[in-house]
Amino acid sequence: MLYNEQRNFILVNYPIVYDDGGISDYRFLKEYFWEYKRQNPNTEMVLLGESYGGYLASLFAAEYIFRKIIAISAFTSIAYQELFSSERSWLKDYLSENALDFYTLCRDNQ
Repeated sequence: MLYNEQRNFILVNYPIVYDDGGISDYRFLKEYFWEYKRQNPNTEMVLLGESYGGYLASLFAAEYIFRKIIAISAFTSIAYQELFSSERSWLKDYLSENALDFYTLCRDNQ
């Protein structure tokens, strides 16, 4: 259904950069998406991400690149995940200490 409704529907298939996740992944995608937008300025895009892809997709809310962003089963607070998630070992090994956090971005931009 979503594919039929949107001509430029992007599903985040994120790169994996061990120990720098959340920063290098976001920067890589951001550079790619902005370059695509520069080359296709009148294109409206919809971004979809699930799980960690949903987390990455949520970070683009402040970028104004996409017409819509859909985050499925995304975590939005790294601190909350570190406290309560069964994936806390993954978070410590994979995410950078300076990884962006959607919750913090929203709080700081109020």
